[in-house]
Amino acid sequence: MATVTVMLSLGLTAHGQGPIGQFQDSGDVGAPALAGTTAYNPVTQSYGLSAGGTNIWANRDEFQFTWRKLSGDFILQAQIAFVGAGVEPHRKAGLISRST
Repeated sequence: MATVTVMLSLGLTAHGQGPIGQFQDSGDVGAPALAGTTAYNPVTQSYGLSAGGTNIWANRDEFQFTWRKLSGDFILQAQIAFVGAGVEPHRKAGLISRST
């Protein structure tokens, strides 16, 4: 299980079905053995994502994903930091923006 803290410039609400801070929802992609979580801390305006799964370099993807649908022009900024040593030496975090 790896934990990453994300500070985004875009209310602690635990992961669940529905809004998490500025995001609409979150969930696992793939079928990781350990379910991931997403939480938001309104005081520090930071998001914490924890996830476990296979490394995305392999034949399948398993990770925690938090999303929000937007339209029009927008700016997305983030400061990403891993918390602790983690299990996977090649753990990853990133931002995705796509047209569909």
